[in-house]
Amino acid sequence: MAFGVLADVPTGAPLFVSELTLTTAIRTAAMSALAARTLAKPGAQKMALIGNGAQSEFQALAFAHELGVQEFHLYDTDATATQKLMHNLMHLGLNARAFGSTREAVRGVDIVTTITADNTRAAILTADMLEPGMHINAVGGDSPGKPSCTPMCCATAACL
Repeated sequence: MAFGVLADVPTGAPLFVSELTLTTAIRTAAMSALAARTLAKPGAQKMALIGNGAQSEFQALAFAHELGVQEFHLYDTDATATQKLMHNLMHLGLNARAFGSTREAVRGVDIVTTITADNTRAAILTADMLEPGMHINAVGGDSPGKPSCTPMCCATAACL
């Protein structure tokens, strides 16, 4: 969720308050795609989305549009979220497949984007899941105790 405030510069008084949740969702996905367009290997076609809430659909649309990704591997601890995302992506003509674990979902993909609300400090990706040339976007970290990626992941990946 997000909101914006337009303030008078000399006084700091708020002049306008706006709801910006949709703008934030689009901006977040656009920056992930921009990072991958710059850092991922050319011709990347397969992507894993780890965490399948609302932001994941924006991520898939941005990657399909900007990089031409057409195959999405999906995993979330909430199977209902995965099924909803898979339905939405397939309705848009994108190839989406559900997996039973993060490990299974990331196997053989070019790009991994983690978009989780995990606040248990759990390792989402571990070194043995990474493959040569794999690009990782780790989105999140917007509250205390909710890391965007593990320290090991950040040492080897482009984290946003």
